[in-house]
Amino acid sequence: SRASFLACAMSLLQSDILTISLSKIMLRVRVYTNCLDYFCCPPGCPSGVGLHFREDILTLVKFWKIIHNDRDRPCHQALEINFLILWHNPNGCADLQVPGEDHISSWHLKGIKHVVWRNHLQMCWGLSPSLAVYMAIRLNNPRLVERELSRLVTLNPLSVAHIPEALQYLTNSRALINDNRELVHTLVWAPASAVVALAFFSRQFPPHPITAQYAVRVLRNCSINSLLFFVPQIVQALRHDMVSTVTKHFPRLSFRGRMVYGVTLVIDLTADEEEIGIRIQVECAKVVGKWLVGQPRLVWFAEDEKLDYMVQLIKDIANKSQILAHQLIYNMRTNMFLDEEMLCKDGPQRRQACLEALSRIELQQGCYIPTNPEAMVIAIDNKSGTPMQSAAKAPYLAMFRLRHCGIAELEKLATSVFTDTDSSGLNPCALAEEIWQGAIFKVGDDVRQDMLALQVINIFQNVFRQVGLDLHMFPYRVVATGPGVSLITRGQGVMGLLNIDLQEKPIPTSTQVMDHIEELGRFIEKQHNSGVIECIPDAKSRDQLGRITDIDMYEYFITKYGDETSRGFKNAQRNFIKSMAAYSIVGYLLQIKDRHNGNIMLNEDGNIIHIDFGFLFESSPGGNLGFEPNIKLTDEMVMIMGGRMEAAPFQWYMALCVRGYLAIRHYSEAIVSLVTLMLDTGLPCFRGQTIKLLRSRFNLMISDKEAATHMVAIIRSSYLNFRTRTYDMIQYYQNKIPY
Repeated sequence: SRASFLACAMSLLQSDILTISLSKIMLRVRVYTNCLDYFCCPPGCPSGVGLHFREDILTLVKFWKIIHNDRDRPCHQALEINFLILWHNPNGCADLQVPGEDHISSWHLKGIKHVVWRNHLQMCWGLSPSLAVYMAIRLNNPRLVERELSRLVTLNPLSVAHIPEALQYLTNSRALINDNRELVHTLVWAPASAVVALAFFSRQFPPHPITAQYAVRVLRNCSINSLLFFVPQIVQALRHDMVSTVTKHFPRLSFRGRMVYGVTLVIDLTADEEEIGIRIQVECAKVVGKWLVGQPRLVWFAEDEKLDYMVQLIKDIANKSQILAHQLIYNMRTNMFLDEEMLCKDGPQRRQACLEALSRIELQQGCYIPTNPEAMVIAIDNKSGTPMQSAAKAPYLAMFRLRHCGIAELEKLATSVFTDTDSSGLNPCALAEEIWQGAIFKVGDDVRQDMLALQVINIFQNVFRQVGLDLHMFPYRVVATGPGVSLITRGQGVMGLLNIDLQEKPIPTSTQVMDHIEELGRFIEKQHNSGVIECIPDAKSRDQLGRITDIDMYEYFITKYGDETSRGFKNAQRNFIKSMAAYSIVGYLLQIKDRHNGNIMLNEDGNIIHIDFGFLFESSPGGNLGFEPNIKLTDEMVMIMGGRMEAAPFQWYMALCVRGYLAIRHYSEAIVSLVTLMLDTGLPCFRGQTIKLLRSRFNLMISDKEAATHMVAIIRSSYLNFRTRTYDMIQYYQNKIPY
């Protein structure tokens, strides 16, 4: 390895074998340069643990001691070695300690003055600007060098223009407010991630035309999957698009790829209730009218230039998305229809009403569920209609037979159906995999909080995979179809309200269309939130398991997988611990509450899965009391993980929590930016201190060792906490949810 080779070279330099000469000086320079080259890249996490990993740490400690003896001054290696030691021994077990780690830790705790860090930064910039940028990122407190690094980047922007992470030092708030002339270099900067680009349209940065152009360039280079993932944030970015850069360029940005993206964007636009909410909903209603009747370009009147751009945006989306929009309207319009029929029924009558309504649906070719745009619906199980538990609403579950064929092939088929062209030669997915997929249709519930939580869970999952952490998460899909559901309407559906038959001849006049559009616009303003939720396959809630088996979770594991010594139990236990650790981290950072047994599921492999994120960040049941602890750790969960905190399985769970927490801290800004973009939605989870509290839970101002200690303290405080059991008891007496 690099460290072994460099340690050998330094031992040679410190011996008496080589005399003082130019070659000895050059060798020392080469050794130091090669060592520093390791830090000219983003920080990462080890790809594994075990005996070989411990040997690598011992080699690094040996090399650090040699360097420390050669020149008694700080070096970058102490930060890296401390992190690797924590990764190897997150719980601080005595038998896993590395010889010499106390020496490194005590040196690191001495601290370094701000002036010294500034001198080091200037030296690093002279050696390699990349080294200076990534050194600042590795620091526990980057504010120590932020001002100096901003000065260096501003003076020499092209030296680091190839590093996306360096952009933050050129485009800080001070530079944007002062309109520094060096900002022009942003236009040729290396593309950052999509969430970094979208952050320029959030509260984090003052609006500026140059950063807006950079953000649009980044988004135009994103894949269609990335654009679909960030649709909620892209819609919210329109609020802060003061120079209308996104609005003007979005048609080209969006539809170089799939038409389904346009439909998704329109749905999300109509799901907002604020500035881009009610007025945009009415404009979307107009677009729907144009889709259905195929009228030529209409004359639009708007109150201001901002709305003009919004309307033009939606019109351009409609032009290319009209075919899939028709399929989506047909597929989704039954939601409100079923809700209205079932709401007036009780018990078995409600289920019967649901089954009768489903039986009347005639499936058209080319339909898809909004949560699964890559799969075509080929059958509906008319006997699967199941009203969900709700007193004032009537959500229901239905099962669909899906054939995975990809978005592109689905669009081709939908196009042929809509235009009545011969599709006999279009059989792109005849041999594709077919599965049964459940979907829950909800009315009266705002599922945008679920969408945000699941976006963050997706990021967590990607980070864990990237760093090689085998932690299990299951981010299912949710689509908010908005207040009034825009494309879904009560009773007859959009086509019914417009009173337009797609096959009607002659085509209605523009006056007739506009009259119906105005009626639809007034109707939309009166509607409620709604959404579609993908069901997790092969999983049951803890509530369901309790009602079926009348035993606790530990006994369920014994019954299903065998005794504790069996291979089946060990495999299920490992899966449980891996998923438990992952959801413990995200549950703490997002402050997910309302964790009763109806919102916790188990799948066939023993993985625990959290669902229903109606309370997170600053909201919690009981008037935002924050009664529940940071992590739900009940008796039955602890029993599966060994029965006590000192047990080996529970210690492994704690180690995974610490490693996951240390890994996700490196990506804190991406998560903060994602959440910041949603602050203006008016969701109840945002109460004024969301971002401040979120940053505080990442603890970016403390060392990795202190962060590990903090995570262990969170687990200990949640361990068998009486508030967890009390909340479960409350749910039992109020909602009959067993515990």
